Amino acid sequence: MGQRIQIIFRIPEIYYNENNPNNEKEKILVFHNQWLYGINFLKYADRLIYALKDKIKHEKSLPFKTINYNDIIQKSIMYANNRDLSYITNTNIYMDYKSLYNNSDNKYLKESKNIDAFLDIWDNNNGFLYIKIDKKGKISYDIITGFEDSEIRKRVNPKEYLNLFYEDSDMIKSGEYGVVKSIFNLNKVKRINIFNDLKKFQELLK
Repeated sequence: MGQRIQIIFRIPEIYYNENNPNNEKEKILVFHNQWLYGINFLKYADRLIYALKDKIKHEKSLPFKTINYNDIIQKSIMYANNRDLSYITNTNIYMDYKSLYNNSDNKYLKESKNIDAFLDIWDNNNGFLYIKIDKKGKISYDIITGFEDSEIRKRVNPKEYLNLFYEDSDMIKSGEYGVVKSIFNLNKVKRINIFNDLKKFQELLK
């Protein structure tokens, strides 16, 4: 019950050296948030992207050749969850990294008939946040709707997402209309098409 969204990450491979058991293939990770929608969805996304960019930049400055994106994501989510104590979030990965949902073989994406079928797996009624980190550490994102029991699932920009929940006049009265322009970090990263991107990745898995 309650409002809920999922955060889908596509992260690059983690390669230390040949035959290293800690090597991991490029993969999908899916996180569940039970109380996230509307304006708080955008505020959360902005904090998360800020943390991801900061951690990646820091890791690149270190004398190591390999970046552990699993660790970066976990720490960034902790930051995004707790940075705004006025709105307590509850974001958790589905099971664990070795589970059916989040394994190195990307089982669910690989076996889904199409991307809609993959998205249907998750317990969602207020949309998805998609974040892709490429092998150079560059971040891109997308947002799609996902109202419970609705057959409509489409890509939306941050403003369009807000208008699913609020009229402009109501946001102006409440003083929250400026949120769209205040999400500096989200506005500074490229928006990509989640459907196209996941489809291309799915084809690579076959």
